[in-house]
Amino acid sequence: MSVKLTLLPSGEAMQVPLGTLLKDALPQGSVELICSGLGTCGKCRVQIISGLVPPTAHEQALLSGQQLRMGIRLACSYQLWQDTEVLLPPRETTASAQWLDCLPEQTSPNLLLAVDLGSTNLKLALLSQGEWEIVAQAQVSNRQKMFGADVLSRQHFANEHPQGRRLMQLLVVESLNHGLRLLRQEAPTPFSITRVAIAGNSVMLALLLGLQFTAGVDVAKLVREYPLAQAPATDLGLDVDESAQLCLLPPLANYVGSDMLACILTSDFGSGTEPALIVDIGTNVELALGTQEVIFVCSTAAGPAFEGGEISCGMSATLGAVHTVTWAADHYQVQTIDNAPAIGVCGSGLFSAIAAARDNNQLAANGRLASTELRLTAHVALTQHDIRQFQLAKAAVRTGIDILLAQAEISVDAITAVYLAGDFGKHVAVPDLVACGLLPEELVGSVAKIERGCIEGIIRYCRQNTEAVAALLARIEHVELAAQLAFQERFVANMLIGPAVPYREVE
Repeated sequence: MSVKLTLLPSGEAMQVPLGTLLKDALPQGSVELICSGLGTCGKCRVQIISGLVPPTAHEQALLSGQQLRMGIRLACSYQLWQDTEVLLPPRETTASAQWLDCLPEQTSPNLLLAVDLGSTNLKLALLSQGEWEIVAQAQVSNRQKMFGADVLSRQHFANEHPQGRRLMQLLVVESLNHGLRLLRQEAPTPFSITRVAIAGNSVMLALLLGLQFTAGVDVAKLVREYPLAQAPATDLGLDVDESAQLCLLPPLANYVGSDMLACILTSDFGSGTEPALIVDIGTNVELALGTQEVIFVCSTAAGPAFEGGEISCGMSATLGAVHTVTWAADHYQVQTIDNAPAIGVCGSGLFSAIAAARDNNQLAANGRLASTELRLTAHVALTQHDIRQFQLAKAAVRTGIDILLAQAEISVDAITAVYLAGDFGKHVAVPDLVACGLLPEELVGSVAKIERGCIEGIIRYCRQNTEAVAALLARIEHVELAAQLAFQERFVANMLIGPAVPYREVE
């Protein structure tokens, strides 16, 4: 027995078996499945126009009464028991391509493709191989994110589904080819790509290669030793010249990827004699603390809160996202991307809102709101659950910083420079990071933001000799946070919102 499912606004109709989960009936990419369809993130929202059935327990937990009355449901929980019309959310895209002033007429037509393999977005840059100048750049969404915002969810899907590994590989390769198509469409003259260099998280690189791995496997070693890492790029299905060689920058540890190596190279971090810190914030946060002798690195799972995931009004940094919040007499004033009407809060806006609420005494240090919600605009508000998700993510990052300081046996006062990497680091206000307790107060005047850190690092890697790279890699020491005795105690202390207790006092 089947029922009719009609998708709006397209009007596409189909017959599906009775009782099918809506997420399984929808075309791929129709909704976000940040939690891989486990019913925990609440992002796969759709509006049921007709055929509405009572809400599930997951829907009652993650949606407000008003949303439920409006017919808002979760595609991962909603079962089709009768003919149904469903209104799908608009498809979000971050795709863009741009050719810069230094056009191919001034360079060789044989170009190098550098790729920052992010879990959310992929950044591509075309470089002249003689002058190493960036002549064009593009950004596209990583289509893997429909199977989970974090790398662990994607790893689970790849291992548990019969065609999971192949699908993960196809999705990221197709995303890269989409970026290449955009670059070719905008190109003033034809060009050839004769070399491809890629940096990214260790798991992301393994998924790109289609490797099989399970928990406990040294993924970084698996990637470094895989022969395809120096094979023709067309073996992966990339739309480049048949002779184009593939180079993967070596990942540093299981969840500390070669994107961190690229950031180290970009900042000249490894050549300095004074202690310095790199913070690359995303779903998976990577940290590096360098001294003259050793570069300590670690990763910590912050989850998707800083990218809008698991936040009731959270969204990516796109049109209409609140990015700055201030208090004005008796209400909050917000600034949004492109000054569009506010429809949600992105990561930098989340920090700004919480810092403003703490300053205005509407949020206690323990994370308790003074009222039932933190109302920013008529349509955007943060809940108590949102604040708790923020606390968990913030505590994970700050605890990683504290433990690296302890490993290096230095105080926070000894750090002379802090480099913020990634898109989040580029947009967030440093005073908000300090006010919320993610960065120690002592570092507020030492922060610099790395623009295009990963791409610039790929360029430096390709230009350096192998001996210099090997010497740098020999100085790197991975710190496993979960193995540290003080981790749990420090994590709990860092749940407080505001300046944290110095690590030595807890130790």
